[in-house]
Amino acid sequence: MRRSSSHPTNTRGIPAPPPHHNRPLIYYHRSSSSSSNNNNNNNFPATRNAHRLSPNFIIDLHLDPTIAPSNKRPDPNIVNSVISQCKPTPPPDRTIFPTTTTSRTKLTASLHFQEWSHTLNFMIALWELRLRGAHSFTPKLQSHILVASDTEELKRNLTKKFSDYIEGFIEGVASNVNDDESVVGRWQAKVSEKSDEIAQVMRLLRGRNKPRNFIELNERKEGLMAERDLIVKRLREFRASMNCILKYIEGGREKEGERGLEVFVFDGEIDWERIHRLVLREIRRLVDGLPIYAYRQQILEMIHSKQHYMNDTTLSGISCIIVDEAHERSLNTDLLLALIRGLLCERRDLRLVIMSATADAKQLSDYFYGCEIFHVEGRNFPVEVRYTPSSEGTAFGNVSPYMHDILRTTTEIHKQESEGTILAFLTSQMEVEWACEKFDVPSAVPLALHGKLPFEEQSRAVTLKCGICELTEEGRYMVKLGIEPRLGKIIISSLHYRLGKEGLVLAAVMANARSIFCRVGSEDDKQKADCLKVQFCHRNGDLFTVLSVYKEWEAVPQDRRNRWCWENSINAKSMRRCQDTVKELEFCLEKELTVIIPSYWNWNPNKSTEHDKYLKKIILSALAENVAMHSGHDRLGYKVALTEQHIQLHPSCSLLAFGEKPNWVVFSELLSISNDYLVCVTAFDVESLSMLCPPPLFDALKMESQKLQVKVLTSFGSSLLKRFCGKSNSNLHSLVTCIRIACMDERIGVEVHVDKNEILLFATAESMQKVFSIVSEAVECERKWLHNECMEKFLYLGADSSPMALFGAGAEIKYLELEKRCLTVDILFSNANTIDEKELLMFLEEYTSGTVCSIHKSIGSGHEGDEKEKWGQITFLSPDAARKAAQLNEVEFKGSKLKVVPSQTISGGNHKMFPFPAVKAKLCWPRKVSKGLAIVKCFVHEVNFMICDFSNLRIGGRYVRCNAGRCADSVVVSGFSKELSEADVLGALRSATNRRILEFFILRGDAVENPPLDACEKALSREISPFMPKRNPQTNCWRVQVFPPELKGTFMKAFITFDGRLHLEAARAIRAYGRETSIYVAIKKQLDSLLASFNRVKGAECSLDRNENGSYRVRISADATKTVAELRRPLEELMRGQTINHPSLTPTIIQHLFSSQGIDLMKSIQRETGTYIHFDRRNFSLKIFGCSDKIAPAQQKFVQLLLADHESKQLEIHLRGRDLPPDLMKEVVKRFGPDLHGLKEKVPGAELTLSTRHHVISVRGDKELKQKVEEIIFEMAQMGYDSAEKFDGEDACPICLCEFEDAYQLESWLPILLTDLRSLLSSDKLEELFRASLGSFVASSRGTYRFCPSPDCPSVYRVADPHTVSDPFVCGACFAETCTRCHLDYHPYLSCEKYMEFKEDPDVSLQDWCKGKENVKSCPVCGYTIEKGEGCNHVECKCGGHVCWVCLEFYSNSEDCYNHLRSKHGGIA
Repeated sequence: MRRSSSHPTNTRGIPAPPPHHNRPLIYYHRSSSSSSNNNNNNNFPATRNAHRLSPNFIIDLHLDPTIAPSNKRPDPNIVNSVISQCKPTPPPDRTIFPTTTTSRTKLTASLHFQEWSHTLNFMIALWELRLRGAHSFTPKLQSHILVASDTEELKRNLTKKFSDYIEGFIEGVASNVNDDESVVGRWQAKVSEKSDEIAQVMRLLRGRNKPRNFIELNERKEGLMAERDLIVKRLREFRASMNCILKYIEGGREKEGERGLEVFVFDGEIDWERIHRLVLREIRRLVDGLPIYAYRQQILEMIHSKQHYMNDTTLSGISCIIVDEAHERSLNTDLLLALIRGLLCERRDLRLVIMSATADAKQLSDYFYGCEIFHVEGRNFPVEVRYTPSSEGTAFGNVSPYMHDILRTTTEIHKQESEGTILAFLTSQMEVEWACEKFDVPSAVPLALHGKLPFEEQSRAVTLKCGICELTEEGRYMVKLGIEPRLGKIIISSLHYRLGKEGLVLAAVMANARSIFCRVGSEDDKQKADCLKVQFCHRNGDLFTVLSVYKEWEAVPQDRRNRWCWENSINAKSMRRCQDTVKELEFCLEKELTVIIPSYWNWNPNKSTEHDKYLKKIILSALAENVAMHSGHDRLGYKVALTEQHIQLHPSCSLLAFGEKPNWVVFSELLSISNDYLVCVTAFDVESLSMLCPPPLFDALKMESQKLQVKVLTSFGSSLLKRFCGKSNSNLHSLVTCIRIACMDERIGVEVHVDKNEILLFATAESMQKVFSIVSEAVECERKWLHNECMEKFLYLGADSSPMALFGAGAEIKYLELEKRCLTVDILFSNANTIDEKELLMFLEEYTSGTVCSIHKSIGSGHEGDEKEKWGQITFLSPDAARKAAQLNEVEFKGSKLKVVPSQTISGGNHKMFPFPAVKAKLCWPRKVSKGLAIVKCFVHEVNFMICDFSNLRIGGRYVRCNAGRCADSVVVSGFSKELSEADVLGALRSATNRRILEFFILRGDAVENPPLDACEKALSREISPFMPKRNPQTNCWRVQVFPPELKGTFMKAFITFDGRLHLEAARAIRAYGRETSIYVAIKKQLDSLLASFNRVKGAECSLDRNENGSYRVRISADATKTVAELRRPLEELMRGQTINHPSLTPTIIQHLFSSQGIDLMKSIQRETGTYIHFDRRNFSLKIFGCSDKIAPAQQKFVQLLLADHESKQLEIHLRGRDLPPDLMKEVVKRFGPDLHGLKEKVPGAELTLSTRHHVISVRGDKELKQKVEEIIFEMAQMGYDSAEKFDGEDACPICLCEFEDAYQLESWLPILLTDLRSLLSSDKLEELFRASLGSFVASSRGTYRFCPSPDCPSVYRVADPHTVSDPFVCGACFAETCTRCHLDYHPYLSCEKYMEFKEDPDVSLQDWCKGKENVKSCPVCGYTIEKGEGCNHVECKCGGHVCWVCLEFYSNSEDCYNHLRSKHGGIA
C-alpha cells in the first residue's frame, strides 16, 4: 500500500505536476467534519491553498449534455451526495467545482487523490453507483503517475464489475437495487404467463365447444403463441447483444453455445461509458418491444449473405485490385479503400494499385501503411492563370455574356504570346462548340474537347505545351466547401438572399431527399404513409416539402424526435444524417469562408412570401441544366430542355398532391426503373430563366411555341363517342395515326372522355386548326351514320321470307320492303382486319349514291372459305343501293380485292346463317341419380374450419351434416335433397365460408336409361318456345343439338344456337329453364298440402308428375268443368308467386342484384327463409315463391337488406377539380388527420377512406351521413375559394328539384335516335313502339299500304293501282289470299265490282243463275236452292225434308213422298 507524504513529491520520488491553472476553479476542501459544514468552512482562495500537495490522481466527473441544460452550472450538492454514497471508501482529498462549463465537456467536478488504493476503490464505487442508476456522471481518470499495473488493475476490476452487471441481465437475476436488472426476469415471467394461458386454452379446445366458440378459442391460441414467440425472440436477441458486449470486455472469451453474427463491432481500448450506453439502449429496445428488434440478427445475416464481399471476406479469388481515378471521391470509393486497407493485413499476397493524377500521393501512402509511390512523368507545362472581368452585358441568344469576353481574351493571348496552346474551360458542350465556331483567328486551330465526343476525336487534343485557365470567384468558394458543386451553389446563392439557414438545410436534405419518407409494408401501410406525407407536401415541389419536414423535425424536442418520425412515417436515420451534414457544413463555412450561419429560419412553409421566390431562384441556379417544360399533354409528361425527352413526374412527387402540373419545373435527377421519372421536382416561373447567369443553354421561347395546346369539344352523346372510338379504341388509334402523319408531329393526341361527353385535342398552336378539322369531320360522319341507323324488323316470322321494315330515328319507319328484295350485303375483303371502316362506308355511299343505315361487323365464325375474309354486313336504305353495291366484284380497294354479295337472311329455316352474331348456350343435366352426398376438397389445415363454417347450414330447406372425409384434405357434406344440382349445393357452400374450395363434386349412382336424342331436342324446344316473341314463334331461329353421353359420363350435354337478334329472349329462356326446380322446392310443402285437399274433393283427381327435363306438371281431372276451374285457381296463384312491389325499389337499387353481392344477398334470404326469389333481368321485376307465412317476412327482410346495401354503396367526394382549391386535400389531412379521424368524430358511423392518388374520399354509410360529410368538405372548399361551387354538382330535376339517380343523356333531342330507344326501352316495349310506328306508317301512306284483313295479322301489302289489274296478296303469316285492289278475298274470275256486289247480297248471283232454269227450285221449308238432275221427282233437301218436285209438297220421310207421287201424280217419274 502506498503511503501519503507531506513532501511536494509523490511516493515514487517523481516531482508532482503543476496544478491546473488553465481554467478558473473554486476550491472546496473536504475535512473530517460533516458535509453540512463543508461549504461554510472550507471555501479558501487559491493563494491560501498553495501549500497543499498536488494530486497524484484526479477523477473528473462529466455529465451528459443531453441530460442537463448547457447554460446551467451543476449543483455541488448532487456531487456531494454521490460522494457520500461511496462509503466506506475514503472521500477524495479535495473536490473542485468549475466556475464555468461548456456544452461539449460538461465537467461537473474534479476529485483529487494521493493514494492509488483510494482512487481505485472510489473509481469502482462510482461506476457501481452509476450501474445501479444512482447518478449519471461519467468518471474519467487522470493519472500523473503512469504505471501499467495500475491501468491493468483498474481494467480488471471494472471488467469484473461490468461482467457481473451484464451477466445479471443475461440470467435475469435482479441482484441489484436498480429495477432495470430485473427486466429480463419480467419478460421471462411473461413467457411463462403466455405458456400457462396457451395450456389453459388448449384444455378448453379439447372439450366440447360450439363452432363459434371453437373458432374464437383457436384464434386466441394462435395469438398467444405469436406473442410468446415474439417475446422469446426478443429475449434471444437481447442475450446475443449482451454476450457480444461481454465477449469484448472479457477479451474475446467464447461462451458455450454461442452462434450467429455479432451485432456489435468494437475496436481499440474499452470505452466503459459507451459500454454502459449500449447496455441501456438494448434494455430500452427490449422494453419497447418493437417487432423488428426480434429479427435484427436475422436481417443482418440476410444482408451479409447477399453481398459478394460478405460471402468471401478475404476475396480469395482475387490477386490484384486496381483503383483508378482515386481523387474522384465518393461514399463508395471511400468505403472501398477502407475495406481494402483492412484486407491487406490479412492477405500478404494481395496487390493494390491506386492511380490518380491529382490526389495527395503522400497522404494515400501513409494511409496504406507507407506503401511505395511511383511517379509517371508526363509533359508538364507552365500555366498562367488570368481572370476575365465579369461582364454585366445581356445574353446573346443561347450564349452567356462572358463567352464574348473569353473569345476576346483568347484572341489577345494568341496575338501577344508566342507559340503554344491555349486551354479555355467552359461549362457545357454547347458553349464549347459555339466557341469553336466563333473563334476565327489566323494561324490558330480551335479543337473541341468534351465528354460527348466520339472516341477517335478525343485522342487528338492532348499535345499541349502551355495553358491558360480561368476560375470565377464563386467557383473558388465552392471548391473550398469540398462538396458536390450544385449543393455548393445552393449554399453560396442562399447567402446572397439572407437565407443561409435555409440554403444549408436545403443542400443537406437534397442529398437525402429520396430516403426521408418511409413507404414500406403492406398496401394499407403504404396508403397510410401516403396520407401522412400529404400534410408536409408543398405547392412549390419536393425540395420545399423535405425542407418543411426538416424544419418541423428540428422544432420537435430531441427526446421526442424518433417517436415523431415513427408517427409521421419519416426516416429518423435520414433526418439525423441531414442534421450531421448541416453541422459539418456550418463548421466548414466558418473555417473556410469565415461565414457564420444564423440559427433562425426566415422561410415559413405555411405562408407564401418573397422567400419562396428566392428559394426557387436558388434551386434553379443550381440545377439550371435540369429544366423541363410540361408538354401540354399528361400522356407525354414533361419535356427535358437539353435532351428533349418526354418524361413523367414520379408518382411520389409532391406537386401531384395538389393536382397541379406546373408549366416549368427543375429536377435534381432522373430515375430510370421500369419507366423514366423526374425526381425531386421544383416548380418555377418561366421569367426566372431570363435572370440566370449564365443564361440557359436552350431557347425557352422556342420551347413555349412548341408546347401542345388543349382544345375541348363538348355536347356529344356517349353512343356517338363510343362509335367514334371504335372497338378497343381501334378507330381512335387509326385516326390519331393519320393526324400525326398529316401534321408530321408524333406528339399530337386525341382523348375521349365518354363519362364527361367530351373530346380533348392536343396539338401545337399551328396544327390545332388542322387537327380540329380532321376530328370534326370524323365526328360528323359518325353522327350522320348514327342518325341514319335503322333496325331491321320483320313484320312476322314464318316459314318463308317475311316483309321487312327499317325502323329508325324518331321511332319512324324509314323504309318498308314488301317484295323481298335485298337490302343487306356481305362485305368480303382479303385483309378484313386492316380495312378502315370509315373509308369503306364513304366509298360505298359514294358508289351507290345511297345511304348506309346499319353495320354489323363479323366476329369470325371459324368456317373455311369466304367466311375467313368476311368483314361484316351493311344494310342500305333502299334495295337499289344494295343492288348496285352487289355489282362490286373483285374490285381493287386499298391494295386488296373487295367483293360485295347479297346477304342471306334467316328465312328458309337455314339455322347456319343469322344476320347477327349467333348466341350459343351450353346446357347439361345429370344422367345419374344423386346420392345426396358431396365431397369438398380444401387445404388440409382448413378442414376443421370448413366443418365449423358448414355447421347449422341449410341447403334447399334442409340442414346438412358435415364430417371429415377419409382423405386428410376432404369434407363430406350429406343430408341435402337429391334433386339439387351441383350449382345449387356449391353456391350454398361458398356463401357459408370465406375459405377456398379447391374441388367439389356430388356422388351419384348408376346412369339411368336416357330418352332418344331427338326426344330431348324436342323437349328443349318446347321449353324454349314460350320465351320467344309472342307473334308467330320462330322455331327456325334456334337450333337444339343434344350430344350422346360418354360411356361413364355423369352429365348429358346440349348446345342451343339462337339468332343474335333474340339474345334477350335467349337469356330469359335459359335462366328460366333452370329455375323450375328451385320454385318447386320453395312451394313443395304448400303444394303437397294443396294437392291433398284436391284429392278429398268428390269427383276430382289430381297428380304431380316429373317431366323428362326435370320440371313438374300437375294434372287435374273432375266430372265438372266448374270443379276444375275452382281447383285450378289456388294452384295458379301458388305457382304465380307474389310480385315484390315496393316504392323504394327504384331501377337504380334493383341494379344491385346484377352484382355478385346482390346475388349472394338473394341466396342468403332464400336460404334463411326457405323461399325462392326470381329476378327478371329483362323487365326488372321481382317475384317471391314459397309458403304464405314465409313470403311476407322474406319480402320485408329482402327489401331492407337491398336498401341497406344501396345506402352502403361508396360515395366519392372529389377533392380536385376546376372550382376547388388546389390544396384542399392537404387542408383536409391537416384538419382531420391522415386517417380522417377528426372527420369520423364529426360524422359518427361513416366509414371514410382517403385515396391520395385520386384525390378522393370514399364514404360508406347511409344517405344522411354522406350528405353531412359532403357539407363539411364543401364548407372547407368555400373557405379556400369564395367562388367555389358545389363540386359533386349532380344535376337536379327542374320540376321536383330532386337529384337525378339514374340519369341518361340523349344523343339527340329531336329526333330521338334509335340507340337511345334501345337503351331506354325493353325489347317488349320496343316491339310495341315498332308496331305502333308501323300502324302510323300504314295509316299515313294515303292508301298505299294496308294491313292484312285477317284479325291481328301483322302483315302489310301494297295496294294495287285502281287502273290496273290487281294481283293477289298471299299472306305469309296467316296464308290468307287478298285482292290488293278491293281488299277482299281474292276473286280470280270476277271483277272487283261484281265481287263486291255478290259480297253485299250473295243471293243476287244465285237468282241470276236460276233465271230460265226449270230444273232449279227452292225448298218450301228452308228456301235452299235445289238443282234437280235426272231421276225421279223425289228430292231430299239438305235440311232433311223430302220434297215433291212437281208440287213442292214437303214430307218428313221418303215413303210419304213416294205415296204422294203415286196418288197425286200417277208415278214417281
